[in-house]
Amino acid sequence: MGCERIIIHAFVMSDEVANCTIEAYPKYYTPPTETVPMAIHVAEQESCSNCGSQIPIVFDDRQQYANITIVSSGFFEVKNGLQTYVEVNGVKVIGRRGYLVVAVDVTSGNVTHQRSFDTFAQARKDEAMARFIRKEVPLESIILVSVKDESSRRANHCLQALREIGAKEPVKTGFRGSFAMIGYKGLTQPSWIQQINLPPKKGPAEIRTLIPLLK
Repeated sequence: MGCERIIIHAFVMSDEVANCTIEAYPKYYTPPTETVPMAIHVAEQESCSNCGSQIPIVFDDRQQYANITIVSSGFFEVKNGLQTYVEVNGVKVIGRRGYLVVAVDVTSGNVTHQRSFDTFAQARKDEAMARFIRKEVPLESIILVSVKDESSRRANHCLQALREIGAKEPVKTGFRGSFAMIGYKGLTQPSWIQQINLPPKKGPAEIRTLIPLLK
């Protein structure tokens, strides 16, 4: 989490120095109480390589977005009553123990596939999850992943499937840890791919974001 850079476009119609006191509506005019120096231009500041977005974030009111929330609760968070779920545009999908995988169409923002895989108790669920991501989820899908309780015990093939949709190391969750991820199944690697992998007792892992939909 951190600050983001925002571009603001201002249109100045005159080269003259503005005088807000003269232009003020008389009813609301009050004398200035303090002289505040103008801010130094951004270009004169030292660059910050680890703060905010490294590219400008431009908001287009014509662009449609998928409103995404992912909450992953490991064993200790579940014990304290916290949920594990994926929410897409207000539609919540509750996870069971292991991995919850939800696919969203990148053009409509609609949920197309959802399934839970208990990779703690059943080795066959490991391969089933990998097969689900590779074979059943269609191309051009946003893939949302959340872990509940414990998922690492029998996770193996499914970890490689997560790498194929954009996961970075460490992919495997620590024993009873929490893991939340937004991946993409397609021919590109969008900039919004992200993940949070937290050790036990440090969760929940949470992602809340807007993902631009393809037109």
